[in-house]
Amino acid sequence: MAIQLIIWIIMAASVGVFVAYKTSDVWRTKIKRAGSAYAKWTAENIVKMPKEYLAFCEDEAKRMMDALKASEVSVAQNRAKI
Repeated sequence: MAIQLIIWIIMAASVGVFVAYKTSDVWRTKIKRAGSAYAKWTAENIVKMPKEYLAFCEDEAKRMMDALKASEVSVAQNRAKI
């Protein structure tokens, strides 16, 4: 019984947030800003979690290097066709 009540409360809150997001420019801005604090590395988050930030930077650098290598291969293949 209590679990059903909790589920209904969560669902109602979710619907409320969704409606506020879709209908109100003010709430949409507030929700986006709150989400970006968790979705992006801010100075405060870097200070709190430096090891995680370093791991993130290493992963991003590896991803960019892989993309660069793929791009170089693509350019080489295009040159070979010419």
